[in-house]
Amino acid sequence: MFKDTFSENPSDVMASLASNVLGSDSKTEITNYVEPAFVSDSPIYTIQSQCRPDSSFVVPVKLASINISLVIRCLHGLNLWRKSSSEINDELYRGFRKGNSKRESNEILAAYDFLNSDLDKFNVSIWYNSTYKNDTGNVPIGLLRVPRSINLASNAYLRSLLGPGTQILLDFVNVIFIVVSSLL
Repeated sequence: MFKDTFSENPSDVMASLASNVLGSDSKTEITNYVEPAFVSDSPIYTIQSQCRPDSSFVVPVKLASINISLVIRCLHGLNLWRKSSSEINDELYRGFRKGNSKRESNEILAAYDFLNSDLDKFNVSIWYNSTYKNDTGNVPIGLLRVPRSINLASNAYLRSLLGPGTQILLDFVNVIFIVVSSLL
């Protein structure tokens, strides 16, 4: 599911960002007009199967009329297997802010179950940690970065059917559309 390197196209930086598995530890907002990760002091993480030493670099991005320098840092992604959906639920719950005695979040990008998929149909269950949704009842609910997880799952399925060069890219318009439509 994860690439071995960050692929960058200097002539189309946004497409480069969309073709990589990215993450952030910046908090989301209640709107996604500008992704908070782009304007925070936190790095953007590229999740890869292996990270080279000193694998941080800077990517220049222009958002509207503002020039931003994004710090990209490699984060080693692990593929873990679990025997059942109940094991996945238990592990995800222990990663919730209130699911353990230390009240710490265990960041699991997502869990996928492709068991009901085959050559004729794509049927996947996706689990994710929604701690940062901040659904406390006291503040507006924050957005989650789930569309990339969906994109990761669909690309893995397509690659298994059609080969390693196959992929679907969600641009920022589609990501916003998916987030907005899921709230309706």
